[in-house]
Order: sequence, then C-alpha cells, then structure tokens
Amino acid sequence: MMVEALPFEALTEEQWQAIRSIRVDWPDDIDWQEVRKHIEVQGWAYWKYHEGRNAFGLPPKMRKTLGGLLRQVRKLREGMKSLPRHVLIDGPDVSFEALEQRLEDWLFIYNALDGPSFSGRRDYYRDNLYQELLQLWVDPLEGRLSYSRKLDGTPYGPLIDFLTIIVTAILGRAPGPSGIAKIIDSTEMIS
Repeated sequence: MMVEALPFEALTEEQWQAIRSIRVDWPDDIDWQEVRKHIEVQGWAYWKYHEGRNAFGLPPKMRKTLGGLLRQVRKLREGMKSLPRHVLIDGPDVSFEALEQRLEDWLFIYNALDGPSFSGRRDYYRDNLYQELLQLWVDPLEGRLSYSRKLDGTPYGPLIDFLTIIVTAILGRAPGPSGIAKIIDSTEMIS
C-alpha cells in the first residue's frame, strides 16, 4: 500500500524568511526553532485530521447510503415474513434485527459528525488552525491582535502578513486581507 504525501510537509526556507522579516521589532527571547516547529505541526495536524475525516466518509454521503441500506433491510425483513413457515424454519438463521441495529448505530454516529462545526463552508480544523496561529502570534511572539486599514479600507499589517504567509503555505491559499481581518476580529482569545 502506497502512502500518499500530505499537501503540506514543511515551510520552505523562502516562506520562513518571509515570516521572520514581517517585523523588525521581534522580542529577543523567541525560540525560533520552536516557533517553526509549532507552525509545521499545526500544518501536519490540519491535513491529518482532514485525511482521517475523508477516510471515515463524508457524513452527508454516508448518511444517505446508510439510510438506503436500512430501508432495504427493513423491506427484506418484511418480505421474509410473507414466506411459508417451512421455508423460514429450514432456511438460514438470518438476524435482521442485529443488522438493522448496526446500521442505526452508524447512522446515529454520522448524524453527530455532521454538526455545525462542518456545516456549509465551516471547517472546524481550519478554525482550529487559525486559533493556534493567533495564539502563537500573541505568545510567544508577543504580537497584538490588531491591524490597520489603508485609505481605501483594505486591512494591512504584520499580523495580516503573518497569517497570509502561513495559511497559504499550509492550505495552498489564504483569504484576502479582509478575510484575514474577519478571522482576527472573530477570535475568542483574550489578548
């Protein structure tokens, strides 16, 4: 079995230097090796979680499949009741109840997996990545959760650049400056 590489493996040296050059006033006591490791671990975690979720099957599709199978089992069980008694006595011992219960259990699990954390365009793993990066910005990088706006209203600043570079490295693309500003504004961290 061939193991497929995850979309993100590590920051390139160019990405790392871009992150380091965002500010000229970094605190002196930052352990840059730990910071880079933390960023890369968050990138690996994001993709591993998505890989696991995809291997488990997407909840809407799995719910549809399980629901269809459950209806078929119930229909088959009802159909078997119409057979003559001697066919049922001498036939194989079929436990539709156990199969039905198993399908109901899996359907319950997949209903729970498709909660509000993944509804619409929401992605719990991406939201968690954003929170981790913002926490890293605050501690140990001692940054403030703030940004400025140009005359045309476009957000800019070191935190916008920091998130844009890292999110692009990990996800392959990042929201624009206004999207990054919304992420910062919606954070539940205490700064």
